[in-house]
Amino acid sequence: GWIKRDRSNYDGDILMRLFEQSFPFIYRYFSLYLKAKMPVLECMIVSQACKLLNGLLPLKEAKDQFTVQHIERLYVFSIMWSIGAFLELDDRARLQAYLLNNPDSNFSLDTPILPADSEDTIFDYFVHEKTGAWTHWNLIVTEYMYPKDHDPEYASILVPNVDNVRTDFLIHTIAKQHKAVLLIGEQGTAKTVIIQAYLNKYNAEKHVQKTINFSSATSPNMFQRVIESFVDKRVGTTCGPPAGKKMTVFIDDINLPSINEWGDQITNEIVRQLMEQNGFYSLEKPGEFTTIVDIQVIAAMIHPGGGRNDIPQRLKRHFCTFNCTLPSNVPIDKIFSVIAKGHYAKERGFNDEVRSLIDKVVPATRRLWQLTKVKMLPTPAKFHYVFNLRDLSRIWQGMINTIPQVVNNEKSLLTLWKHECSRVICDR
Repeated sequence: GWIKRDRSNYDGDILMRLFEQSFPFIYRYFSLYLKAKMPVLECMIVSQACKLLNGLLPLKEAKDQFTVQHIERLYVFSIMWSIGAFLELDDRARLQAYLLNNPDSNFSLDTPILPADSEDTIFDYFVHEKTGAWTHWNLIVTEYMYPKDHDPEYASILVPNVDNVRTDFLIHTIAKQHKAVLLIGEQGTAKTVIIQAYLNKYNAEKHVQKTINFSSATSPNMFQRVIESFVDKRVGTTCGPPAGKKMTVFIDDINLPSINEWGDQITNEIVRQLMEQNGFYSLEKPGEFTTIVDIQVIAAMIHPGGGRNDIPQRLKRHFCTFNCTLPSNVPIDKIFSVIAKGHYAKERGFNDEVRSLIDKVVPATRRLWQLTKVKMLPTPAKFHYVFNLRDLSRIWQGMINTIPQVVNNEKSLLTLWKHECSRVICDR
């Protein structure tokens, strides 16, 4: 149905062949051997792959169509980020092994060729829009320039790395079609920061952004009132953002509203109604339906399970879901060394002794955090023993509130480091 409606005969035939040849086998492997981070149905995965292809392929009416090889590569990319989007790193490695080695030998796909000695995965590559070649995400990651004259607000620092550049690209591919995106991931995987950075790129004169933080006390009434406060009346019962603009509403922690005794999460049913029917019934005039136009939703939530709610399947189907994984050792060290070296710079008056020690402190702090995380596991009596990336971030937040007159030798820096580690880790 999607191919008939949205695609030309040329790329429709190619995609139909690819889906029929390989998708059933890949999905079977996924459902038998891999563990998705949230319950998901096959129709949602197919729908997500189609939305990604819609965002990456030229329009149906466009004169210049892509080559067969280019379309095949985009198909592989859409499989990686529909089936692979729900997986953690270890399961992504298994999916990669299946796609590359293909033990069933039922299909052959044009996957990226990985260098023999590198730790790269197929998820580190994308299809270049102009050339159609597999390109590493590293090539489009920009360097973060830490300001020399002042310290930026810590919460707003986003050091570009492969993970957040890739997530930003995936959000844009879906959001430019006015469709909804959901990011899931553990605490400290920068879901909120990535979405806020993406929304800040919008031209404020044409596109406004609003943020709603859900909690266990958020009710449908509160949500409807908040949305109604964001929009103005346009024509009749139709409302929209003021001055004819478009609006993106970012819902943080969308899974937090409480579930009632019948197992329904009623707050998210009204979110679903807004997305599905473009509006909701008026609270002042019973029976009158208020249509809301030019509004789209982006959301973030923590992984469901372990006492944390999931969202209803009927709401989930409207979203394209991407799992944000924790970065590996190299990106973590890169992020914090950019921040540390940026603060402890020559321009601020820090001496060479302190600056050379900072290079060693960055990996040492990460190692300490990793060992604590493995050793100090949460128990029923010590349920607060949860050490995530935010704790590592808090140590560095304390480390960069310094002036060169005080931290002027190795001893004072190490004393500060010991104090910050004690404050964040030992105080637990």
